[in-house]
Amino acid sequence: MAAAILFFCTLLSGIFLSSALSKRSKMEEHVAIVADYRILPEAMVRPLAIGEVYVEGALAVLLLIGSLRDSLLPWAALGSLLLLAVYSAAIGINLLRGRREISCGCGGVAGNHLLSWKLVLRNLVLMAGCGWVWKNAGALETLDSIGTITTMTAAGLTLMAWVLYTELNKVRTRIKTIWTSKEEGA
Repeated sequence: MAAAILFFCTLLSGIFLSSALSKRSKMEEHVAIVADYRILPEAMVRPLAIGEVYVEGALAVLLLIGSLRDSLLPWAALGSLLLLAVYSAAIGINLLRGRREISCGCGGVAGNHLLSWKLVLRNLVLMAGCGWVWKNAGALETLDSIGTITTMTAAGLTLMAWVLYTELNKVRTRIKTIWTSKEEGA
């Protein structure tokens, strides 16, 4: 169980960190996406969008540190669960309003997609994982240093494989677009 907890935390940390860095590098775009959700009063959009990026980054770090110091892990898991719940609520509200043509604003390895119930389902799965980690954080004490290194490496490689798959899909889509436009122009 300890290895599974560490694997999940490392994976979620990578997702959050890549997302936070992506949003930070395109902050104006991120603020516009948050505004496009039409949930917050206009005066609150910028400060909350910026704050959300830093909360996400802090949770990424806490998940990693918490994986090594189990006293922090329940708090990192709970914070992650709450952040994912906020994301899911915002997506769900807009889907119920019939507003699907909005970028999710996830960024990083999670990518940017139009709103869908698949995103809510993905977040619910991650939230269940966070709840499981929160409940079982003490199990990490049973993992030795070799197990820790091996598990974190496996999680990192899984994240890299996910990124590679995502990027190759983007290349495939671009190639299809080029071929389609050449066929139409011929």
